[in-house]
Amino acid sequence: PVEAPVAGVLADGRPLPFRWADGELCFVAAELPAKGWRHYRFAGCASAPVPFAQVSEDGRRITTPFYEAELDACGAFTRLYDTAAQREVLKPGARGNVFQMFEDRPDNYDAWNLEQYYSEHMWELDGPAELSVEENSAVRCCVLVKRAFSRSAMEQRIVFYPHTRRIDFITHVDWHEEHALLKAAFPVDVYATRARYDIQFGSIERDTHRNTSWDAARFEVCAHKWADLSEAGYGVALLNDCKYGCDIHDGVMRLSLLRAPTHPNPNADRGAHTFTYALLPHEGDYRTGGVVREGYALNCPAYARPLAAQDGPLPESYSFVSVDAPGVVVEAVKRAEDGNGIIVRLYEAWGMRTRAVLSVPGSTRAVTPCTAMEDACGEAAVPENGGIPFQIRPFEFKTFRIELAVFFCSAARHALGLPFTAPQKTALSNGNNLPLYYIAPRRQSGAAELEKSMEGRCFSPNRAKAGRRENKFSQNPTFAFMHNILLSYLGKPLHFFPSSCLFTVDNAKNAIEQHQNKQNSSRACGAENAILKPQKWGPPAVNLW
Repeated sequence: PVEAPVAGVLADGRPLPFRWADGELCFVAAELPAKGWRHYRFAGCASAPVPFAQVSEDGRRITTPFYEAELDACGAFTRLYDTAAQREVLKPGARGNVFQMFEDRPDNYDAWNLEQYYSEHMWELDGPAELSVEENSAVRCCVLVKRAFSRSAMEQRIVFYPHTRRIDFITHVDWHEEHALLKAAFPVDVYATRARYDIQFGSIERDTHRNTSWDAARFEVCAHKWADLSEAGYGVALLNDCKYGCDIHDGVMRLSLLRAPTHPNPNADRGAHTFTYALLPHEGDYRTGGVVREGYALNCPAYARPLAAQDGPLPESYSFVSVDAPGVVVEAVKRAEDGNGIIVRLYEAWGMRTRAVLSVPGSTRAVTPCTAMEDACGEAAVPENGGIPFQIRPFEFKTFRIELAVFFCSAARHALGLPFTAPQKTALSNGNNLPLYYIAPRRQSGAAELEKSMEGRCFSPNRAKAGRRENKFSQNPTFAFMHNILLSYLGKPLHFFPSSCLFTVDNAKNAIEQHQNKQNSSRACGAENAILKPQKWGPPAVNLW
């Protein structure tokens, strides 16, 4: 929500398409980095941008930079012309986005099974619908279709965009049928004997005909995020965000939307359902047509956080990890189960052997190949030019452990790399009335002994007296915490993160260098206790997690 109309610009001054209505801002997040963020600046605007699409008053004819589309009185496509490829998407005389109902009475396991003979009794929802143009702005064009059928009702928003070929069908159904199956059908003008379906960490192919009993038995196929039918040079993908049953036969792509079993629950799936599926015509096959990317864009949309104008320490844009090969997907970034580093899991999605480079943060100390159980299975490598080269086989998934070594200094906006060998006493002084701490080891323990003593423990303030804060070790299964220090001792990095945020420390690197050789006396700090002497607390600067 915002208070007034706005206009956005990128860092180089290019405008951002936007829509402002009813206190809500919608814009195209252009050039968003992988696994990271981008800051978009907005300011006052006298007038809204010009809509990108041309729409008739009744909402039945839409012209966009990608398509010329026509809808009938039922809200189905009677024509969808791809202007870039200069060809029709649908078969001649066919309609797209047609809702088909089937009688669904399995022999057994009513809520689980779908029998091969389900398609023998089918009827289309061809009753009249109410069409209206809900939105036509610089960021999207939306046609609202309302219809009632049998004992149910449906509202669907057909959405076109200026920045992508994808056509979204945002659907809400109040479902009250019995022993019925609802599908959406798209008869596309693509000749191919095999279709491809997305699965975890790859995709599979299935025949689009029923020439053999084996082919006929595959009348329904699981597709996680997309199903694609492509001929040489052109194809169409059917995407979904939560509906995983597909069938593609003789050029007709269908997505199973809803069922209505009566056993064991007589009211199973009755009520309100909201879901989105999408049509993606594209040039080339599923690889060059961007089907994998659009599948993730539909299922894992970016998050937006409105912030007031400020001069924070973070850069305008940042990417934590990325891969330079378009066919390699970073599937997950997570904290390691043992608390030591960050786990990155990626896979090859195009079915081809690939050489790629994994770009990692500049504070990375080492990258180690791991198994899926996060056990090391290769030699640790030091990033060169901010990346780690690797080779990956078709549909292979790989796991890497990133070991970070950084002293984060938000006010000074620089990082102090580790390992950093701490002296017997290291004092951090910032000169800005922010936290001042020092740590003194009781004895020169060996690295292995120190690491063992620190394992599974954290610094936790529990009492304060006479201007000092004395801390005891308390159990913690993963991390060692202290208010604002990330150091290493005897060449072994000790990762001290705050429990919720990092405190600002200015000129920390210079302060450490100044105090490295000082021999001030202090109480000992070993595996049993530690003394921390704070001066004044500073405000939180960055929320890490």
